[in-house]
Amino acid sequence: MKKLNALFLLCLLFPLTMMASVWDTEYKQVEQSIREPKFPNRTFSITKYGASLKNTAAKNQKAINKAIEACSKAGGGKVIVPAGTWKTGAIRLRSHVNLVIEKNATLFFEFDRNLYPLVETRWEGLDCINYSPLIYAFKETDIAITGEGVIDGNGSDDTWWLMSGKTPKSRDVEVKEKQQNPGGRADLLKMAEEGVPIEKRVFGPWKGLRPQTVNLNQCDGILIEGVKMIRSPFWVMHPLLSKNITVRRVHVENHGPNGDGCDPESCENVLIENCIFDTGDDCIAIKSGRNEDGREGGKGKYVGRPSKNIIIRNC
Repeated sequence: MKKLNALFLLCLLFPLTMMASVWDTEYKQVEQSIREPKFPNRTFSITKYGASLKNTAAKNQKAINKAIEACSKAGGGKVIVPAGTWKTGAIRLRSHVNLVIEKNATLFFEFDRNLYPLVETRWEGLDCINYSPLIYAFKETDIAITGEGVIDGNGSDDTWWLMSGKTPKSRDVEVKEKQQNPGGRADLLKMAEEGVPIEKRVFGPWKGLRPQTVNLNQCDGILIEGVKMIRSPFWVMHPLLSKNITVRRVHVENHGPNGDGCDPESCENVLIENCIFDTGDDCIAIKSGRNEDGREGGKGKYVGRPSKNIIIRNC
């Protein structure tokens, strides 16, 4: 009888052991497939391109973007944001650039819609042309946001958050008929279901669709490490249709409406590790488009693009 029991137990454990071995092999394969970007040892300080603590947000925006473009054209390196609070508008990352926000430095994004030009993005899984995310990249290779500084999205009940259509008292209550005042969300959903081309899904001014803090669209080789992100207008980190993504030791504090921490969408080869998320919505949500803009055979421009090979640990 004892021999039968031992044999029965062995028969149970053997498949489980084999499954664990296969899982461990696949895990290591995914981990090893995630390519982390490297950058040349060149530095470009934003102050050398005209940025100043006394400047308006518009002037600093031009200076920071000028430094990024110079760095990229030179073959890449680090663009340095030194200590201090730097008012700015939308920043656009370029290939082979590591935007380094140093300790005691804050990028403070001014609430002025004119500082956020319209770009191609995806909003709650739906393709559209909308306000530029605070930090944006499109079809770039090897980009990074690193350092020990702060990215302040300036979201509050007096700025971006009011565009959600929810009053401060009602933010914890679902108000679907008023969400994204004045109806931009409903309009976008309708356009997507009808197969309207993305070029004609133009939102932005007064349409109520708030920008993400970081949206890296169709990029290969992404690193976000060490920084703290607070008060996002909308989702905080939104890698989109991208691959080889590492998000490490990022601290997110965001209690605004729809304030997701990190939402990889239609992405592959992703590592999110050792992060802290303190949000009023999802900490991490894996997505792959919505309805006609997501599922294979749909009417959208980027359909049938699943998210895959994603590791999340120690968060």
